[in-house]
Amino acid sequence: MKTSYILMLIVALVLSSFGCKAMPNTTADKPITVLDGNELCCNTCVCAYSNPPQCRCTDVKSYCHQSCKACACTKSIPPQCHCMDIKASCEVPCQKRCGEPPKS
Repeated sequence: MKTSYILMLIVALVLSSFGCKAMPNTTADKPITVLDGNELCCNTCVCAYSNPPQCRCTDVKSYCHQSCKACACTKSIPPQCHCMDIKASCEVPCQKRCGEPPKS
């Protein structure tokens, strides 16, 4: 049973490394667009398997969003910050890939 989960994980990682490809006569060939800097977004969200879920954004940026209550930054130049808030769900991704709208 564990072997099948590991195999599925490896297959998923390999398939995700190919990225998205443009299909003819679709909007899939649009470039990656970044959302407005004022919007709350997260590219890498980690959730615990609990009820209710406990999610945290692990993106490292040069600042934290103004709605972040617990921001941790390094003293380096430029600073590397991440928000340590725990939420019940993930924010939308900060970028749209292949013309797809961000997941909500």
